[in-house]
Amino acid sequence: MMRFFVILIFAYTHWAWATENLTIEKQIQEKQAQEKQLQALQVEVVKHPGASQPKIQLAQYYIQRGRQQQNPAYFANARALLRKIRQKSPASLALLMLRGQLLHYAHQFDSALKDLDIVIAKDKGNKAQAEILKSVIYRHQGKYEQAYKICAKILESSNVVFSSLCYANLYSRTGQSKRAYRELESVQANALLMGKAFERLLNAEMAVIHYRQHYFQGAEQAFNKALKTGGKSLYLLTWYADYLLDRGKAQQVLQQLAFDHAHPRIQLRRALALAKTGKTTAQLKSLKQMLRERFAQAFAAKDFSLLTAEARFLLELEQQAGAALSRAQTAWKNFKEPETARIYLQALLELKIQNQLEADAQSAAETMISWIKQQRWEDPILNFLIHAYRDKDNSCNVYTTSPKNFSYLIAKFCQK
Repeated sequence: MMRFFVILIFAYTHWAWATENLTIEKQIQEKQAQEKQLQALQVEVVKHPGASQPKIQLAQYYIQRGRQQQNPAYFANARALLRKIRQKSPASLALLMLRGQLLHYAHQFDSALKDLDIVIAKDKGNKAQAEILKSVIYRHQGKYEQAYKICAKILESSNVVFSSLCYANLYSRTGQSKRAYRELESVQANALLMGKAFERLLNAEMAVIHYRQHYFQGAEQAFNKALKTGGKSLYLLTWYADYLLDRGKAQQVLQQLAFDHAHPRIQLRRALALAKTGKTTAQLKSLKQMLRERFAQAFAAKDFSLLTAEARFLLELEQQAGAALSRAQTAWKNFKEPETARIYLQALLELKIQNQLEADAQSAAETMISWIKQQRWEDPILNFLIHAYRDKDNSCNVYTTSPKNFSYLIAKFCQK
């Protein structure tokens, strides 16, 4: 019997070693194939300097790689390339679709919508993709009625799966989280048919709904299912990291997020986790300097997608509540999402405690809070922060009975 187990352990070890080597070899092969594809596209651009199509194809490649690797440098390359195209009047529909995508990534939403509207009207091949992107932009802007209309159009085109995703995202932001979850459950059977990426997205969406509701067991299960699909999207990684940080699991964040990940939002979470460990390390200092540079570069390039991340960086890592509030206010104008509202409210509370909150900031805050209440956002943390902000004596008495979920916020913003 002992011999059997020894053989079994040896066989498993050999299988694991072989599998790991095959995986590494496959990754090397994929990287080599990608390099060859990139070189071939670059050669075509050089061969035909006056032609638009080779540049459009190379820009498409950059966007694809940017999505896969979550590396904003690829999007910057694509933007630079599209600027070189000799635009005729009117611009080609392929160019408009690409430009609309890039403007969306940079949170230049109004400009993106102009390009997408033309594509929807004139390009049947890209109409569905443009409509989905348009619904996402409206959701970010808090224009839910317009987004609902697009969801209905997607459903009319018989795309039940994407219409369900479209509706679920809106239900979760308009006081209908249970309905949003049921909508996602209704398309769960399609997950295996549509591939790992769709399965990952679906479980990530379910996890976020649970997380916002503070149903942590359900969130943990859904996050784990999403992570087991293999790929790790920016959306999944950032939300999972935030979930872990809120649960006081900074060390797990460091284990989960790769140090060399290119995206500033990922590196921000690593920096926050390092700071929560209480150790001022060379790695943390390096991360903070890199983030300062990346935020400055993005803003200079009119890439506004990092404004919320920068506001959080200023508030939690630089202890600059005034600067954080300014960035959060700018982000909120065009990106009405819970993560922006949370940083906005935390910055307000910091300034309120320091007796540095100005009248115009208070007025803007009340406008934001009224809008959130009107939309019926279901988010216990936001509700707590709103209550704490409006509480004149900072007692937060209504929340002290449930310290499990709010202990770190109570300690920071409520007087005992």
